[in-house]
Amino acid sequence: MGFSTLASKPESIEKDFYIYLYLKNHNLSKKDARKLFKNVKHLNKKLKDEFVKYGIQKTKSKSSYQKPSFCYDINEFIKQPPHEFLKVFSHLSTWHIQKYLNSNIPKSYMQRLAQDRGFNTFAKKVLSSNAINLRNSIIGIKSPYAKAEASFYLAMFNLNNKILTTFYLKQAKRNALSQFKKDRATLWLYLVTKDKNYLKKLTYSPELNIYSLYAYENLQKTFNNLVTSFNSKKKNPHFKVQNPLSWANIRAKTYKKLHHLTYKQKINYLFKRFQTKESEPHLSYFLKDIKPNNYFLFYHDEYLKNYSKKREALILAIARQESEFIPTAISPSFALGLMQFMPFLVDHTAKKLGYNNFQYKDIFNPKVAYEFANDHLNFLEKHLYNPLLVAYAYNGGIGYTRRNILQKNYFKLNSYEPFYSLEMITPRETMHYAKKVLANYVVYCNLLGIPITVTELLEKLKDIDNNHSF
Repeated sequence: MGFSTLASKPESIEKDFYIYLYLKNHNLSKKDARKLFKNVKHLNKKLKDEFVKYGIQKTKSKSSYQKPSFCYDINEFIKQPPHEFLKVFSHLSTWHIQKYLNSNIPKSYMQRLAQDRGFNTFAKKVLSSNAINLRNSIIGIKSPYAKAEASFYLAMFNLNNKILTTFYLKQAKRNALSQFKKDRATLWLYLVTKDKNYLKKLTYSPELNIYSLYAYENLQKTFNNLVTSFNSKKKNPHFKVQNPLSWANIRAKTYKKLHHLTYKQKINYLFKRFQTKESEPHLSYFLKDIKPNNYFLFYHDEYLKNYSKKREALILAIARQESEFIPTAISPSFALGLMQFMPFLVDHTAKKLGYNNFQYKDIFNPKVAYEFANDHLNFLEKHLYNPLLVAYAYNGGIGYTRRNILQKNYFKLNSYEPFYSLEMITPRETMHYAKKVLANYVVYCNLLGIPITVTELLEKLKDIDNNHSF
C-alpha cells in the first residue's frame, strides 16, 4: 500500500497498524512521518517507538495539581474535613498511596468518610492497591455511596460479616451496568445466604456466563437461549472479509447508517447486508447491541475437524472472547486476527511451523489463525491442565500465570473457594477474560456433545497442584 493511499484512509485502529508497518519498512522524511503521525487514532507503545526514531513524540501536558504537604503523612491527612480528604485523595497515584499512606485510619474518621459521595472513588483506589493497612481500615465500614465495583469488593473484604456482605452485594447488583456484573453479585448472594431463589433468578439472565451456567447446573436445568448460526445461504459478502481496512471502512459506514434507522429497519438492514456465510460474525457484531442474544457461532469450524472436540471447543471459546470471530480484528496493542496473536508471537509461530515468506496479512485467514492457535495451545497445555488456567496464560502469558496465580496460594484461601480466588486474581482484565472463556468453553463442549460443567471444572481448582506441571 502506497503512502498516499494509506494517509487517505479514515482513522481507525486498523489504519494505525498499517502505519506502524509502513514506518518499520520504509525510510521516510520527517515531513511524511509527521503527516502519518497526524493520522494516528491511538498512539500505542509500538507506534511511539517508531515515531521517536524521527524525533516525533506527543508532548506531555504538565499536571497543574500540586500535592499538599499533609498528603505525605496519614496523621496530618486525617485532620482534614472528610470532603477535603477525599478530594485530595482522588488525585493521588497508587504508588503514592502505598508509599506514604499505608496506615490504619481510625474507625470514627473512616465512618465519616463513608458518608461522603466521594467515598466510592476512595474505596476503588484503596481496594485495588497493595496498601494492606489502609485497606484493612475499610473492613466493617458501611457506605451507601459505594457504586457497583467498589461495593462488590467491599463485600469480598467483609465475608466474615454476613449482614454487611449482603448489604454490599445487593448494592453492587443494583448499581451494576453490565449483566455480567449483575450476575456476579447475584451468584455471590446465593453463596453467602444459601438462598436458592438467587440461583433461580440467574436462570432468567439473558447472558450465559459462569454465574448463570453454575445456576443452571445446580438447579439441573438446561440452557438453550443461544444462536449458533444465521443459516446464511449466500457465500460472497459485499466487502473484503480478510482485509482489515475494508472492515474498518464498512464498520464506520454501518454505524453511521444504523444511527438513523428504527429498530425494525436496523434488523432488516443488517440481515440484508451481512447474512452471508463469511460475514456471520460481522452480523452478530452489530446485532449484539441491537438484539442482544447469546451468539455462539461455529465460524469456519471445518478447519478444526482434525482436532479433538475439546480442542475445537477451546479454540472457539477463545476466538469468541478475543475477536467475536471477526477475522481481521486488530486490538489497540496490535493483537491480530481471530485469535489475537501479538506480532512477536505471529513471527515466532510462523517460523516454528515452517512458513516461508509469511506476511502479517496471512494471519487474517481463519485457517492460518486456527493453526497458529492450536500450536500455541499445545505449548500451554503441556503445563496447564484446566481450561481456566490455559485462559489465564493465553491472555497474560504462561510466566504471569506461574508467578501470579500458581505461586500465590490462590484457590486455597477460604471456604468460598474456588469462587473467591476467581474474583481476587489481578489484573482484573485477565481475571474477567478467563471467566468468560471458561463459560464459552463449557457451552461449546456441550454443543459438540461433550457433557461438561462449570461446576466440575471449578471444583478441580481446589486441588490446584494437580492442575499444572510446574
